[in-house]
Amino acid sequence: MADSFRSQFGGVREIQPDISKPSFQVKCTPTVGLIPMGTLVTVIQQNLLQDQGFFDRTIQDFKDGFGDVAGDHFIGLDKIHLITSSSAYDMIMAMVNIYGSDLDFDKYIYMKYYNFQISDFSKKYKMSVSSSGALFTDYYDQLEYLNGTSFSAKDDDNDGIKFVNCAAVNNHGFWYNAACNGCVLKASPCYLDDRVIVTMALIPRTAN
Repeated sequence: MADSFRSQFGGVREIQPDISKPSFQVKCTPTVGLIPMGTLVTVIQQNLLQDQGFFDRTIQDFKDGFGDVAGDHFIGLDKIHLITSSSAYDMIMAMVNIYGSDLDFDKYIYMKYYNFQISDFSKKYKMSVSSSGALFTDYYDQLEYLNGTSFSAKDDDNDGIKFVNCAAVNNHGFWYNAACNGCVLKASPCYLDDRVIVTMALIPRTAN
């Protein structure tokens, strides 16, 4: 991976996790939400504008990625697979409360997922983590029960529920389990414990 990826300065960088594959751009930042990470992290999803329609996409969109890599975007499942297969990474996820006239950005909830990795398209981008925990606060892990699940989009149903596509019902591609992640099956967005994911980022794994 390019030396610039390890730079102390954030911004859009060109990386090449697999020398047999083309390089691509990622957003690197020293912070997630309001918290300095102590090193650069690679943003794989950013949704500061809270546009839930932004994730109502086809599996091809999620494979390739979409949005502005310098702003709100999803980097792409193929790219996440390449990065997490090239080296060991943890994943930091920042969420905020969805209720109220304004989002309370000084009350982020941060989760850390250790040894985060996703498989390739042939295995439906199955997600795996070794363990997880809340950072800076006591918070119930909303993704723990998604370990081992495959990615679903509105046109690619892998949630394990017959006759229901959670991604289509929820208007949001994501990793879903056979309980639809606890969502009530109705035509309105379902969030993780009334919180919405603002940022998902990969941080190089270090020995504990």
